[in-house]
Formats: sequence, C-alpha cells, structure tokens
Amino acid sequence: MAEPPREYAFKDLYIDLLDLTNGPSGTSFYDVDKLLEQVNAWNDDFANLLDKAPKNDQSRRSVLSGRASRLCKVTIDEDEYGLNEEFQQNAIQLADNLGIDELQAVQLLLTSEGDAELLGRSSLSTAHFTFHSRRKELLGCLRLIFKFAIDEEVNEEVRNKFQDVVRGVVQSGSRPGPNGPSFMRRCLLAMGDVKTWVHQLDGKVQNASIIGVTLPPDTTEILNYQKTSLLQQCEDLGAIGLYLVKLGHSDIKDFEMLLDMVMKIEKYENTLVYYLPLFLAFISTLASPEGRQPFTRVQSLHERITDPARADEWSLRFLRAAVILWWISEYNSWFAEPHEQVLAARVDADRQNEVQAQMLFDVLGDGAFDFTLSLCADVKATETSDTLRSSLRHWLQRKAPIILPNPVPFSHHFQLLLMEQLETHVDALITNMPGNLRRLRVDQDERRLRLLEVDPNQQDLDLEKLLMIMAYVFEDRPEAAKNFWLYPDSNWSGFLQWSSKRLSTPRACAVGEMLVSLSTGEENATSAHQFLLEESQLSGAKPRKSVSLSWAQMLGELEYTAKELGGPASDPRKTARRSSRRSLEEVHEPETYNMLESYLRLTAAVCGQSTTAREWLLTQTSHPLLDVLFLVCANPVPSRMRACAFDVMAATLIDKTLEQRDTMWAALDSWVYVGLAASSDRPKVTNTGLLPAWSADAVFERITHGFEEMMAFVTLLVSLVTPCRESGPLNDALPFPESLGAAYRMPSMDSYVDFVLGQIFRRKSSELHDLVQQRSLRLRCLDFVAACLATFNEDLVVFGWGKNVFIDPAIQSTSIEVYVRLHPFARVMGWLFDDQVLRVLFETARQDVEEVARNPAESVLVQCLQRTIQVLTLMHDLQATYHDIIRPAMDASSTRSIALTNSSWASLEDVVLQDLYFIVSLGLYATTEHTGLVLASLNLLEKLATSPKLNTPHTFNVERGSDRNKIVAVYEQNHEAERVAGSMRFQMLPDAQEQKRGADAPAYAIKLGVLRFLKNCLEAVPNRPNLAHLLLGFSCTDTSIEIVDGSDLAQGSSLFHSIRTILSTYPDVTFGTIQGWLLGIKQLTFDILHVLWSSSLSSTYTLTELRSQNFLPEQLVRVVIINSETPFDGRSVLDPEFLLSSSAECCDMFLHQRALLLEYVAMEIRVLAAERVPTLKTRAISAVLGAAMGDDHGQLVGPSIIDLFDFAEMELEPEMEPPALGIFAQVNFEQWLQMVPRGFSVYDLGRMEQLLTLRMQEEDRKGNVTEQDQQRMRDDAVQIMNYAQRTNNRIALVHTRLALFKAWTQVVIIVLEDGDLDPASKEGFILQVLQLILPKLERYSRNNPPEALELARLAKTLLLHVDFTSPSFSSGHANDVAADRLHQLFLVSLRGIHTPTATSALRELFYVICHRYCTGFCENWSGSGSITWHGTRALKAAGEALMDTVSEDAFAGDGLCRMSALLFLDGLTLSSQKEGSTYVVDSLTRINFLALLMDSIRLMPTELGETAPSEVPLLLALYDAQLSLLLRIAQTRVGATRLFDAGLFRSVRTSGLFSVDPDLGFEVDNPNALENYYRLVLAMLRIIVAVVMSCGPHHQRTLQAAREFLLENRPSMVTIFKRNAKIGTLTNGDSPQLTEVARHFMLLVIATDFLSFEEGVVREQSAPIDFT
Repeated sequence: MAEPPREYAFKDLYIDLLDLTNGPSGTSFYDVDKLLEQVNAWNDDFANLLDKAPKNDQSRRSVLSGRASRLCKVTIDEDEYGLNEEFQQNAIQLADNLGIDELQAVQLLLTSEGDAELLGRSSLSTAHFTFHSRRKELLGCLRLIFKFAIDEEVNEEVRNKFQDVVRGVVQSGSRPGPNGPSFMRRCLLAMGDVKTWVHQLDGKVQNASIIGVTLPPDTTEILNYQKTSLLQQCEDLGAIGLYLVKLGHSDIKDFEMLLDMVMKIEKYENTLVYYLPLFLAFISTLASPEGRQPFTRVQSLHERITDPARADEWSLRFLRAAVILWWISEYNSWFAEPHEQVLAARVDADRQNEVQAQMLFDVLGDGAFDFTLSLCADVKATETSDTLRSSLRHWLQRKAPIILPNPVPFSHHFQLLLMEQLETHVDALITNMPGNLRRLRVDQDERRLRLLEVDPNQQDLDLEKLLMIMAYVFEDRPEAAKNFWLYPDSNWSGFLQWSSKRLSTPRACAVGEMLVSLSTGEENATSAHQFLLEESQLSGAKPRKSVSLSWAQMLGELEYTAKELGGPASDPRKTARRSSRRSLEEVHEPETYNMLESYLRLTAAVCGQSTTAREWLLTQTSHPLLDVLFLVCANPVPSRMRACAFDVMAATLIDKTLEQRDTMWAALDSWVYVGLAASSDRPKVTNTGLLPAWSADAVFERITHGFEEMMAFVTLLVSLVTPCRESGPLNDALPFPESLGAAYRMPSMDSYVDFVLGQIFRRKSSELHDLVQQRSLRLRCLDFVAACLATFNEDLVVFGWGKNVFIDPAIQSTSIEVYVRLHPFARVMGWLFDDQVLRVLFETARQDVEEVARNPAESVLVQCLQRTIQVLTLMHDLQATYHDIIRPAMDASSTRSIALTNSSWASLEDVVLQDLYFIVSLGLYATTEHTGLVLASLNLLEKLATSPKLNTPHTFNVERGSDRNKIVAVYEQNHEAERVAGSMRFQMLPDAQEQKRGADAPAYAIKLGVLRFLKNCLEAVPNRPNLAHLLLGFSCTDTSIEIVDGSDLAQGSSLFHSIRTILSTYPDVTFGTIQGWLLGIKQLTFDILHVLWSSSLSSTYTLTELRSQNFLPEQLVRVVIINSETPFDGRSVLDPEFLLSSSAECCDMFLHQRALLLEYVAMEIRVLAAERVPTLKTRAISAVLGAAMGDDHGQLVGPSIIDLFDFAEMELEPEMEPPALGIFAQVNFEQWLQMVPRGFSVYDLGRMEQLLTLRMQEEDRKGNVTEQDQQRMRDDAVQIMNYAQRTNNRIALVHTRLALFKAWTQVVIIVLEDGDLDPASKEGFILQVLQLILPKLERYSRNNPPEALELARLAKTLLLHVDFTSPSFSSGHANDVAADRLHQLFLVSLRGIHTPTATSALRELFYVICHRYCTGFCENWSGSGSITWHGTRALKAAGEALMDTVSEDAFAGDGLCRMSALLFLDGLTLSSQKEGSTYVVDSLTRINFLALLMDSIRLMPTELGETAPSEVPLLLALYDAQLSLLLRIAQTRVGATRLFDAGLFRSVRTSGLFSVDPDLGFEVDNPNALENYYRLVLAMLRIIVAVVMSCGPHHQRTLQAAREFLLENRPSMVTIFKRNAKIGTLTNGDSPQLTEVARHFMLLVIATDFLSFEEGVVREQSAPIDFT
C-alpha cells in the first residue's frame, strides 16, 4: 500500500512557514536551511500544482468489477484490497464529486478511515475533507514560499534562497513544448477550473431547491465544505499569480489570457475578486514605463483595453470602467512628462492627455470609482463593519452593486495584497493625473451648488468616492499609513492638504474617514493630530467659515451645531420630548449629521491611539471637549451621533488617570441626573435634594433607542470601571468616586448597573432582530459584567471578615465596609441571579455547535459565547463570597439594597439543574478549534462536573434506578459522550508544532485543558461513575463501571488509550534539558492513571488495560537517569536560583512522575502475585531489574531499580533563614499557610503579596515616607516573597522526594518478597541495595529524619531477609564481604540511635535492625569457626551516650520504641554472652537501669489494674520484653549476681505477684485475666530460677533468698500444684502455662533444697523455748 496521504506533512510545513512569517518567539526554534530542505523535498508536488488524474473508465470498471458478487478486489500500489458494495458506491461517488480517477478515490477512502473514526464522520465525508485540505495547504505553502521570495523584510540571503526555490518550481511546473502552458498560465487555468467547479456546486444546491428536495445533512456539509475550500484555493492561486508577476515569471500573453477571462465574468462575486490583485499587478508592470515594455506594445494593449468597439465584450460595464481607470492611471505616466519612446513614436502627448482626461470622466460616469469603492468595502467587510463608513459607502456608491452574498470571507493576507495594489493605483492616479482631479473637483462643486436646492441625491461625488477608497486602502495598515506621514512633500501628503481645504459637507465626511484610517497606531495618530493642529493654527476664528479640516473646525462645528439645535438642555425630559423633525430643519445641509459623526469618529480614533492628542484635547480650553460632547448628547441629535460622542468619551479614558476617571464620572452622572455636565466653567450643582427618579430614566430610555448608542454607552461604562493607570494590583479602590452623585442622590453606580443589566441586557438585547447586533450588544454588556467582577478583590473581604486583619488604614477606599457596600460587585451578582437575566445568559450560552465551529474565532458569535462562559465561571467562583459574606452584609445595611431582582437561586448549580443539557453544550464547545472557547468551556465544565450538587443520583426512567449520576445520564442521551470523547481523542494526537512552539502551541493548551478537566473530575468523585469515566470509554452503571465488548475501550481506540499514548510520545528531555512544559502534560496523564488504578471502582480495568499495552516495561525503559547536575528548565539543583525559578517546579514534576510510576510498579507486581500469574510477574520483576521485554518479546535494556535511586544524589539546599521583616514584623504570615491537595502546607503567595502591599500602602498613607524608605520597603517585600517562594518550592520538593523514597523502597521490598529470587540472587540483591543506601542512611539520620526513616525501614526489611546461616557469613568466605556489609549497617544504626535529630520512630527501626543483627550473629555462632564479632568494640566506640539513650528509651520511650529498645538490649546481652563480655551488663548496672527494671516489677499488678482492657495486650507485651531482658541477663553468673544485688527478690515480694489467688488471677476486666496472670508468674519464675542456677549452689545468699521466696509463697505454690494435678477443682488444668509454672516451682524447690529447708524451719518453730 502507498504511503499515507501527505496532507499532514503539508500542514506541518504550512505551519512552519507561517511561523517563519511571524518570526521566532518564545521557545520556538527555526532552522531556515532545514525548512528549505523540507520545501525542496516537495518540489514535484508544488510543480504539479492542482493536477489530478481524471476519471478513467478502466479504473471505474476495476472498482465495479464483481458488483454482482459480495466482495470485489482491487490492487493499489501492489497491495490487494477487497471492496464491498457500499465501499464501491462511496468510491464512485467520491470520484464523481471530485473528478478524480476511481482508483485514487479508493485509496483516498482507505487512508481516510482512521481520521473518519477520530472525527466522528463518515469515511466519504472525511475523504472530501482530506482531498481539499491537501490542495488548500499545498497552495498555502506555495503562496508563503513565493511571498518570502519577494518580501523585502526577509533577510536577503534567505530571500535569495527562496527565489531559487521559486525558479525551480516555475521551471518544473511549466509544461514543455511550444504550446505548453507556463506555470502562470497553469495557475490561471486552475482558477478557471475552480470557478467552474464552484458554479457546479451552486447548481446542485439550486436544482435541489427547485425540485423541492432536501439534501441530507452529510451531503450539505460536503457541498458547503467543498465550496469554501475551493474559494480559498482560488484565493491562494490569485496570490501566487501576483507574486509570479512581481518576480518576473510572466509575460504579456499571460496578461492577455487573464484579460480574456476577466472580460467574460458575468457576476460580481468572490471568484471575480480573486483575479483583481493579479490584474492590478499586471497593469502596474505593463502599463507604465517602469514595466520596461516597448511603448508600441503597451499602446496596442491600451487600444485593446479601451477600444469602445469592444465594450460589448465585457459582461460587466462597471468592471470595464474600473479596469480602464486602473490602466490609464498608469498609462498616462508616458505622457505626463513625455517619455523618450513617446517622442520617438511622434505621439502628441498633449493630445493623449486630453484623451485620457476625457476617458477618465467617461469611466467615472460608468462607475469606475463606484466599483473600486465597492471592491474595497466588500473585501474588508465583516459582520461588525463600521456602520457610519458602511452608510457613507452605500450613499456614495450608486453605479455598481455590492458583492453577491457568500459565506467565505476574504482572508487577511488577500486583503493586504489587494489594498497594496489599489494603493499603487491611487498613487499613480494622483501622480499622473493631478490636473484631471482638480478639474473633477471644480466641476463637482459647481454641480453640487446647482443641485443642492433641487435634489441633493442627484449629485455625483466622485472625489468623495476616491477619498473613501483611500480610507479603505489604508485601513488597518499602520506601516502604509506610517509611510504616508513619513514624507510630507510626497504626492500623498499634497493630495491630503489639497483635498482637506474648502471642504463641502460630504467631502468633510470622506476626508475624516481617510484620516481615521491613517491614524492606526500611536505614531500615525500623533501625525494626524499634528496635521489637524497645524490646520487649526491656519484656520480662522469662525468654524463655519474655516477653509480646512482641523481641530478648531471640528470642535467648533460640533459646538455650533449643538447650540443651534437648541442650546444646552437643562432638563433631559424636555430634550427627550423635543421634535426631531424641527431639529433637522435647522440643519443647512442634509449630510451635516454624517459630517459631524465623521468628526467624532476621527476624534475618537486619534484620541484613542495618541497620548499626545489625548492630553491636548483634554487640556485645550477653546472648546472644552467634555462640554462639547455632553452638549451634543443633551440635544436632539440622531442616536448614532450620540454613540459617536460616547465613543470619544471612552477614547479619552484610555490609559486614564484617577483624576480623569473621576472627572468623567462626575460629568456623566451630572448629565444623567441633572441635565448638564459638571465642568470647571459651569455652575456646580448644589441641590442636595433627590431629583425625581424618572428624570434619569428618561435619559436612559433615550439611550436605548439605537443599537449603536447602547453599544457606545456600555463601552464608555466599561472604560470607566476598568482600573486606572495609578491602580495597583490590589483593586482596593472603588471603580468610581465614593461621593458620586452625593449632591443629589445616594452615592453609588447602582443605576448604571441596573441600566446595563436590567434594561439593555435583559430587555433591549432580546428585542434586536439582527443576530449580529444582538450578540454584539450582549458581548459588550458581559464585558461590563466581567470588568465589575474582576475589579472586586474578594481577598480584601477575606482579610477583613475571615482573618480579622484591620486593613482600613491601608486600602484606598475609606473602609472595607464602604468598599463592600458601594462596589458594583454586589449589584452585578444580584442581577446575575435574576430569573430574566439568567434566561438571557443561558440563551446566549446555548448555540448551535456546528455554527460555532464554522465561524472564525474572532467572530461575534464565538466571542460572545466565550465571554458568556467566562462570566458564568466568574459567577460560580464568586457565588460563595456573595451569598456567605456580601449579601448578608448588604441585607444588614439600611442604605443600599442588592438589586430589584426576582431570584430564588442559591447557586449556579441550581440553575444548571433545570437545564442539564447546558453541560453537554459545554462539552461540545470544547470540540471546536477555537482555543479560547475550548479552554473556557473546559474550565466551566470542570467546575460543574465536580460539583457535589450535580453529581448526586438522578433518575431519567424507572428501569435505570435512582442512583444515576445526573451528568452521566444526560451525556448518555443521543450518544453525546461518544461525540465529545471522539473529539478529545483527536485533540490528544501529537502536534508537531508543540515541539517548535512549546507551551505556546494552541494544541498544547487544549491538551492541558482536557487532561486537567479529566483529572479533577476523577479526583472529585473517584469511587463513583462520573463524566470522566464515561468520556474515557467506560460504560457507567449506577454504582460501577465496566468495559463493554465492541466499545472503543475494548478495541483499544478510546480516549483512555489516547491519553495513555501521551506518555510514550512526549519526551522528557529536549535541547539538553528536562523541559517543564513537557513534564506538565505527562504529569496530568500520570495523575489520571493514578486515580484510575488506585480507585476500587476502576483499578481492575485500568491495570488490565495497562498490562495489555506492556505499560510497565515500556515506561521503565523510558526513565531518564538524573544527577545533581541534570538541568531542569535550564537549571540544576546546584544553581543558587534553582528554587526561585520554574526549574524547581519542573524538578518536582519529574520526581512526582517517578514516584507514581514506582507506585504503579509495586501495585502491578502485588496484583500479579495475588492472582498467581507467574509468567507476567516474572516479566515485571525482570523489567524492574533492568531487563524488560518488549511487545515483540525482544529484550529491552533499561535502568534497574538500583539505577532509579539516582534521585538521592540530588541534595537540596538547606532551609533558608527568614529575612529581616522590617516594617512587616507585625504581619502574621503563618496564617496564610494553606494545605495543597498533595498533603502539605505552603504559603499563599498571592495573598502574602497583597498583605505586603497593604502594609506598604499603610506606611505611605501615614506620610513622611522618603524615597529611600519606600525602596527599603520594596526590597524587604521582595526578600520576603523570595523566601516564601523558596520555602514553598523546597517544601514541595522535600515532600515529593519523600514520596519517591517510599515508592522506591516499596518496590525493593516487593522484589524481595514476591520476586521469587533464588538464594544467591536474593543475597546479592540485598547486599547491592545495602551498599547503595548505607551512605545515605548515615547522612540522612543526622539531617533528614523523614527520608532516613524510609531507608531504615527498608534496611530492616533487608535484614529480615538475610539468612545468617548462609555460607557467605562463614569465616573467610569472600573476605567477609557480606558480614562486613551487615556490620556497617549495624554501625550506622548504632550511630543513628544516639543522633540528636533522630526521632522516636527512627530509633525504633534502628533498634530492630541492631536486634536482628545481634540475634542473627548468634544464630551463626559456632565457636572458633564463626565470623568475627566486633559488637562490643562498636558499643564501646559509641560511648556511654549510646547506652544512655537506649536505657532512656527502654524505660520511658514511646510505645514501640520502648519495646524495640528492650529487644535491642536483649540482643546485645545475648551477643555479649556469646563473646564472653560483661560490657552490656556492666553498663546497665552503671546507669542504674537494672534498678529501674526492678521498680517496674514492683508496679506490674498496679499498672495492670489501672489499664484499660483494650491496652492490656500492649502492656503485657512490654512486660514480656522487660522480663525477657532480665531472663537474658540472669543466664550468666555476673548478670544473676547483678540482678540479685539490684533487689530482684525484694521487688517480687513488693509487687505481690505471687500473693494473688491462683484460682482468680488479677482482678481486671478481662476474660483472659487468669492466663495473663500465669504468663507473668511463669516469666518471673524463669528469671528467679535462672538467677539461682547461674549463681550456683555455693551462693548462699541467693539460695537463702529463693528459699524464703518459696516459703512466703508456699500457699500459692501448693494451689498451683493442685490445679496442675486436678485435685479438688473442676477447672481444666491442662493449660500449658500452668504446667510450666508448676514445673518451674518444682525446679526451684529442688535447686534450693527447699524441702529440707522447710523441715528445719518447722523444727525450729516447734522446739521448746528455753529460759536462762
């Protein structure tokens, strides 16, 4: 089979070329030579252009062969395929639709099947998309290559290389032979083919409509897509042709061919326009002397174009007029100053000038300017085109139609090409025919005077049309405008000076529009301001008699007209009732309003983009700007004119100061409520009484009469509430003056909020029938809402209410109470929960996803939808603050209510519950290609999908039960989940641009958004089916999930598999450093999988799926080994700035992923061991040990678990000392520690920074703060923030390292326990791990107890698996390597025990290690042939501090630590006995530890009686450890003697242990009381017997004490003997403990010869008493 379609390669190349166009930025890396290599590799494809193999009868028969059979076969590229009947029909239909060879159609269908599955479309539709996408991207690449070859801004060397590429393409693409078409002609022929194809598609739609047939949705989609794509292809072909002309790869024959094609065009539509930039380029090249064509040849072309006899050959009269105009504009340059070729040809130049002049007037009469103006306007038309400019265009354009409606807008690059060519044409016109333009102006002015009183609509304003053409030509082209202003002596500048003098009203409009276009950008706007300022200085004092356009003229005219219309209106009610007809009668010319609107538009354009102009306009006093503007607004002017005035006001607020904002608020509020604007030269309002509310209502009502006026007014409000230039990051000031309107009403901006949301958004927007206007108005209202919410700092409320921080002296508002009460946040939130506002909000948020996908990202539909979702997200985030704090505070206030709204909603979730399909809509919006909309939708979808209210059970029908997740249920309807999941799978595909643009790539941002959404959904509800499970491919029941046979998940093509593939396709290291942006996407992927394999709901399925994909060995092989010098985002841990940079976060993500991987490894091996799958378990263990097996059963060499201890080499810098706090000493930063989801606390940097800012503001407001003091405060604040950031990053890294230590040690333990290693391998592995961890264990025990604890726990486990009877521990074997390694562990543990930083838990582990080592040593003790024991020497080396620590823990330690210390002492005693040393016993005697143990014996019965039953087992275990140690000590003569001397028998007597009734035991609430009693008695008897036996028969003191002990406890002993012999009792006496007690009593009786002793005592007691 042939290679896959190469459209993806073209797409990547196209994006690379676009990147080169925009220039390298961010993380992008551009290698031009490498890019040129890719370009050259596609030279043949470029040369073939749009050639395609036509339909072929033989191919058709091949496809249809065997139609009668069930399956036919066809061979493509030596591969044979079987085709069923459905596939054959699709192939034939595709070939017919595209006009291609049938076998090529088969191949196209085959290669489109994979994309069809991802896109959720049929393979037939996808094949159409694939075919046209390849053509479109091929032409896009070719266009950009040709552009680079001519672009002067491209480096000359690079430009030359691209020119070489162009030459190669042109030569290869020109067909051989005398009649073979050139590459240019092939482009023209391709454009003709495309035009024909488009008309055929239109014919299909029209035919279906005529006969009343409704086309299927798929067919309609294919037809629409084909037409759109074909028109875009035609557009690129036109651009390519233009570049060919400029590069000299064309000739006159090409132009003649193009001329013939243009002449025959019958409709003014897109396909005509695509020819025109190329046509204009030909004219510029051929018609003028610069074209280097012989004059005679040019003259013949001129005659052909202008010949009146051939006029009928043109289908469009106005097109012929425009072409002649363009031609003679260039052609007349031969005669303006007669060229030498003209003189040589003896042509009368003056006569030719006259002829061209007459021709100019003739073509103008035929609509040359009209069509050119229509062309400019139609090409630049958008759904939000400027209404004033559009109305001027339609008013001026009378001899040419507008373009036929078409859904495909012209691209930006095509607009630029056309405007550049038209700029050249206009330049030629004003350069070569200036006298004709002067004559045109004179004739036009005279004709206007004659017609003004008769019928103004009959006047022909060609000069105004030319000015409007220039306005469109320079619109949105700041570089062209800059060149315009750059040369004041140029023809352009002269033309502007000439046209702006002695202005008629229409011409003033046109000149104003031209200046608006020339004011794009700061520099150009300032130049326009200077022009208007210079003209102001030249103009007279009377604006109506001014001779040129200037500031004085415009402002004076505005003021004069406003006053003439009725003067300043003191009462808005009268203004509202004034007759508009009467006002119009006072205007002298019908275009006056258009002129004034143009003045206002020009003022707004210049003022909004030039700081110089803005400052001048606000400070000049001749015509105070605000007074003029509000004077205009206060009079009966058209609504659009008031809108322009509001636009000027908004423009003055760009980069506003606090003073400018307050001034504008005061003026606006005064105009609304009083009827005049407050300014310095007007009387101040002193009336403190409130005016009737309906006076302001009348003003607001008048504003709602026009769409443009509502838009402009809301825009003004948005400009007012956005932060000022002086505003800091705190947003601690109100967005309006606190005293706003205090003279005549309660201060607030509530009325403006009520107007925007209560009237415009809620009511007026719904009354608009134009959807574009409706969406635009709602978008502007939502901008206002977003601005009001964004300027509210809820952290200040938290400071003041939640943390009780007194911030009133620090904030710019009077107090936090005033801030909360007056800020528009509460009013806006109140309106947002209004029923009608919510209805409009959700109506705006519910759009047809197909229409959304078709529209560009900058369209009003997409922007309005995106803003709506963002506002809903803000509403969700802030609703808790509003309901819990703000609303109660407002309700308690007697001066201000929330809003006059009707709402019963407590949260956004309650609203969504009434329309759950909105959540589906959010998922569908996330499937579009609009990055901003996708991210906004995912953000809100995540918040709703994780909401407890929306994740509660829901029932859609009785059969499905009542435990159904609401969101899951609604997504399952109509297979919406499959649709969304399919798109997300497509979004998860790798994008080559991510490697070049990094985190700036849109595809990367979308991936992050999708993964973050899935992760948070899973974490919110991990053990119940939720939306994330459904989208990942699981089938969700009420309480469980499953994998259905035949589903995408079962077939390995689900979103789950797409996400898992990310871990295999995205590397960790690029350009020699571990990249944080790459780790970010892998981190989220690991988090998703971690939740899935950890949850009981999904663990089994997840582990099975990952196992089937060989996940464990694949990931282990890909692990990157690191060290302390490994760079993370360019910095290693050794870099001093590591913790202050993104490198720390990058390192943290890397370690966290390693920890999750090892957790998965541990879980997988445990599960395999539990399920008894030895083969898979062996493969997993082999992978862990560095010998992984791939899918093909081949060996994969990767790092072993030993290598994965590399992270331990990365030592973090020690904790930083807190900086000097200075003035911040009283700030309590510890209260801003917050718990993060991973389980540790860090500083809230955002709130800390705000606190620091507040503190600095508080000091500033006190006064007497010098600049040095301010700098010192700023420096201290920076130091504190750096400390907090370092601390946060260090805490995160420490926590992650600890988790990684736990995971790593767990895997090592599992290898030991479940690895089924043979004894030799197991021993070698243990010794290898010990060698690895011992240095770290020793160091960490001193300075890093948490990590030392994990290593000690591992060391304990390793030691428990050591077989001390192994030959490795025999004397002399392998130079005692194994024994030495264990001895080193023993030494490290000894040192760790008495390390000051060692915790109780760590010492407990060290005790266990030492105990095991001692007992293991003794197990292998066999006299002289044993390994050498150096334990006593080690103890002596450790010093007395060791024994002190051990004895302290053994006597008063915590829980297990105490018991472990006792066991350690027991082991030491045993090993000392083996060695024949008394060091341990001597030490215990020295520190009086034996006496302490005797005290413990005395208290045993008492403690047992006072201990709760649940704690008795632990206490008995402790007693066992103590008594075991005593028994061990008593087994030597020295030890027994020391115990006797310590008072063993006295302690036993005092304890009363043997005086307890043996039939009852201890009086404790425990059913095992008697058994516990025998347990203690037995242990004590063993000690006593051992003491007696060790001391021997010659130690009379011991014997005497033992005999006395027996004598004192004879009743108990007799009772025990009886119980054991079952004499006189019904109780079962077969207890092993009872038997042992009796046996030890008997042994003690025999050892002490107690019976003889007792007889002697009896005789003494019975002998007579002798008296002396």
